[in-house]
Amino acid sequence: MNIKKLFLFVIIGVTVASGVKVRVKNKCWWPLKVHIGNGDNGRWIGAGEDSWGTNGRSDRTWAEQPGIWGDNTLAEINDDNGRIWYDISLVDGFTYPMALVPVGGGGGN
Repeated sequence: MNIKKLFLFVIIGVTVASGVKVRVKNKCWWPLKVHIGNGDNGRWIGAGEDSWGTNGRSDRTWAEQPGIWGDNTLAEINDDNGRIWYDISLVDGFTYPMALVPVGGGGGN
């Protein structure tokens, strides 16, 4: 097993009026370029650092590692008039382990 793949990339979502506010925590040992929302050109966050952004009503969040290109693990977050739907998608490819942790809001079905 490649030791570089032993990390966790965490996304925490909080509902806001215009979409979903997203906090990304990089639990890798190296920097990642994080994209929060489809129109985001990305920002670099170091190991152990956080970044905040807002996803639109139907957006994706993902990360890239320097020099590694390919299809990414995606967090898909959809705001359906205050009902938030989310999943982790491996359809496009797998690059990083990822977790979604909802904060606030009520229970779901």
